[in-house]
Amino acid sequence: MNNEENQEKIYESAGVDIYAANETLKAYAKLAKKTMNSNVLSDIGPFGAAFKLANYKNPVLISSTDGVGTKLLLAKTTNSLKMMGEDLVNHCVNDVMCAGALPLFFLDYIGAGPDLSQQDRIELVDGMTKACKENNVALIGGETADLPDLYLSNAFDIVGFMVGAVEQEDLIDGTKMESGDQLYAVPSNGLQTNGFTMIRKIWNLNGSIKHDTSILSQNIEGLDTSLGHALMQPHLSYKDIILDIIETDPEALRGIAHITGGGIALNLERIIPENLSASVDLSNFTHPSLYKIIKEQGDLTYEEMFEVFNMGIGIIFVINNKIINKIQHNLNNLIHVGEITPITKNKVKVMSKHLP
Repeated sequence: MNNEENQEKIYESAGVDIYAANETLKAYAKLAKKTMNSNVLSDIGPFGAAFKLANYKNPVLISSTDGVGTKLLLAKTTNSLKMMGEDLVNHCVNDVMCAGALPLFFLDYIGAGPDLSQQDRIELVDGMTKACKENNVALIGGETADLPDLYLSNAFDIVGFMVGAVEQEDLIDGTKMESGDQLYAVPSNGLQTNGFTMIRKIWNLNGSIKHDTSILSQNIEGLDTSLGHALMQPHLSYKDIILDIIETDPEALRGIAHITGGGIALNLERIIPENLSASVDLSNFTHPSLYKIIKEQGDLTYEEMFEVFNMGIGIIFVINNKIINKIQHNLNNLIHVGEITPITKNKVKVMSKHLP
């Protein structure tokens, strides 16, 4: 055995298989190439990826980074690793589009524990590739770190980095928002990627695949599927809905709130100017049955539910009230949930038949 082979064996005994990781990198590259376009100026491999910003006059770059949280800890149990890759990309797409930006390119980070196989890693990136293609985003690079001493047992983490661009004059930043502008919502497909730490506590999920499978495979009264399937619905991209509104009238959207961690109130508050408030009325909205089941199983109040979960709302648009009739056809499948008001004591007031 030569010295190089000996070093590889020593490293492998410490939990890092350099040869296997290199083969996985080749698989990543094949997948990433499926997302490339003419603006990508580098192949997978260099220390930095190159992307040409074309067809913009006065561009503003919008960037976002995020993960999918402890939803990952249910992924292996529910055979959802590929979906985690999709969730990661879609989450980041939605975030940059809240500024009106067109998502352009994406990079990923995988922090791997000792039980994340090479095939598991490829499955994660396969999901990212699928979502990148669906959103016309280039997967131009990433990093996988073997960290067996940091991530124990079945643990691992994934993080996404998205960059988009928008003409400065078309930037959606809330500065044009006025009292009387209307709030319209798109229903979510489920919990999206938030609230899973609470879910794991409520159902006593401990990361053991055998233990967690016995719980997540149960059919719960009120659901038409297993608990695991209901919880692990994909986080959708709202790109097409946003683009349709912008293409109808670039002045229509005055704010966009992606309803993630912190629920409706905290996420909507992030986009509202200091001199305005928002009144959200969900009295006529029927929250999916999953949320009632979570509330009862966890012995939570509705106030706590609204603080942690999206309650069935995926994204909220602030629509320019002056031209609302012009884009009415874009709003037909959305839910009217309130309006922007003059400043009040509560920056965002959420009303529901379940709240006092």
